[in-house]
Amino acid sequence: MLVAHGSPDHRSRAVVRDIAAAANATAAFLDFDAPHPVAVLKGLADAGHRRAILVPLLLTHAYHGRVDVPRIAFEAMAQRPHLSVEVTPPVGGPHLLPALRRGLPEAEAFGHGRDPSVIGAADLGLRTVDAVGREGAVGRGSSVGVSGRERLAANAPFAVTSGSGREAADAVVLASAGTRDVATLDSLGKLAAELGRELGLPAAAAYASAAKPTVAEAVAELRGRGARRVAVASYFIAPGVLHDRVASAAAEAGAFAVTPPLGACPELVAAIARRAAAVTQATAEPAPGRCGELLLAFRPV
Repeated sequence: MLVAHGSPDHRSRAVVRDIAAAANATAAFLDFDAPHPVAVLKGLADAGHRRAILVPLLLTHAYHGRVDVPRIAFEAMAQRPHLSVEVTPPVGGPHLLPALRRGLPEAEAFGHGRDPSVIGAADLGLRTVDAVGREGAVGRGSSVGVSGRERLAANAPFAVTSGSGREAADAVVLASAGTRDVATLDSLGKLAAELGRELGLPAAAAYASAAKPTVAEAVAELRGRGARRVAVASYFIAPGVLHDRVASAAAEAGAFAVTPPLGACPELVAAIARRAAAVTQATAEPAPGRCGELLLAFRPV
C-alpha cells in the first residue's frame, strides 16, 4: 500500500492513483483524501490478510515519514492484532536524478528572453559538456554550491546544451516542499549538488515552505551571480498547492523554466517495487519482535 500525504488539489489525488496503478499497489492518504491508511489496513485484515507492506509515497525522511506512517502501522496493529505491518523507507533519493534531468528539457518556460525553440519536443535529451565535477555542499545555510561559483563569477560558457546545440539552462534549482528537519535538509542539499554535478551546472536547493532559501531567493542569487537561464527542477511527486507556489515564485523571480512534478515516472515506480521487494526478501530473517501487545515488524530496507 502506498501512503501519500494527500492534498486539497484534485490533480494530486489523480496522480497518486496513477502511480499506485503503475506500481500495482493500493493508494491511501494521510490527509484531505480517502481512503485513510488505517481504514485500508483494517479492511485487509478483516478480509483475511495477515501482512501488509506500507511504502510511504514521500520523497524524504521528514516528519510524515518518521512519525505519521509508523503511527498508522501501530494503530492498525493495535486494532487488528493478527495483522503484521511492515514500513519501508520513503521513495525519494538519488535514483530519481535521471527523472529530474529528463524533465528539464520538457520544462514549462516562462518566456524571460527565451527562444521558443530552445526547450521543446526536439530537445528530449540534454548532454553535458565541460562538467564542473567538483565537490560542493548545497543546502542549509548556503543556497549555491561550491561547484559552479567560479563558472558564474567568470560568466563562463553554458554547461548544458540541447541535442540540437541550442542553449538551455545555465543554472538549476532543486525545489522541494521544505521541512524543519536538519538531516532532511542536508540530504536535499546533497541531492541538489549531485544534480548540478551531473549537469555541469551551478545548483541550489530551495524550498516552498518551512526552510530557507525560498525558490525566489535561490533563483535571485543564481541570477545575481551571472546565470541568465535558471531552470527549476521540481522535486515533487504530484501537482498541488506547494508546487503551484514554487512555479509562481520561480516565474516572478525570473526563472527560465520549471519542470512538472515527477508523477508516475519509471524511476519512481521502480523505487516502489524495490522497497516492497526488499521487505519481501527479508521475511526469512528473524521473526518480528513485540512492543507491548503490538506486533512490531519494522525492518530497515
